[in-house]
Amino acid sequence: MKKKKLKKQHYIIIAFMSVFSVILMYPLAWTVVTAFKSTADIRMNRTKFFPTEWTLYGFQTAFEKAPVGRWFINSITITAVITVVIILSSTLIGYVFAKYEFRGKKALFIVMLATMMIPGQVTMIPRYLMI
Repeated sequence: MKKKKLKKQHYIIIAFMSVFSVILMYPLAWTVVTAFKSTADIRMNRTKFFPTEWTLYGFQTAFEKAPVGRWFINSITITAVITVVIILSSTLIGYVFAKYEFRGKKALFIVMLATMMIPGQVTMIPRYLMI
C-alpha cells in the first residue's frame, strides 16, 4: 500500500485546527485547574493559570455543604434507565418499521422523523411550564 504525501495545504489545515483546538480547550482547562485553587489564590491571582498551592478544599466544601454524592448517583441512575429504555424501544420500533406492513406506516414514520428533527432546546421551556 502506498503512502500518500501530505500537501502543503494539509499541513496548514492541521496547524490551524491544532491552534483552534487549543483555544477551545482553554476554558475547560482553566475550570479544572481553578477547581484545585484555594479561595485566596482565586481572588489574588486571577491571571495566573496554575495555583501556587494545590488544594482539594473546594471539593471538600461542596461535599460537606450539599449532597453532591447523592446527586451524582441520581444522575447516573436516571441516565442508565433512560438509555436502556431508549435502546429497547428503538430496537422494537425499528424492527416493526422494517419487517411489517400496516396501514398508516408511512404517515407514522414521517411524524416520528419530524419529531426527531425538532431540537430539544425548542421544547425545553414548554415542557418545564407543563410540569
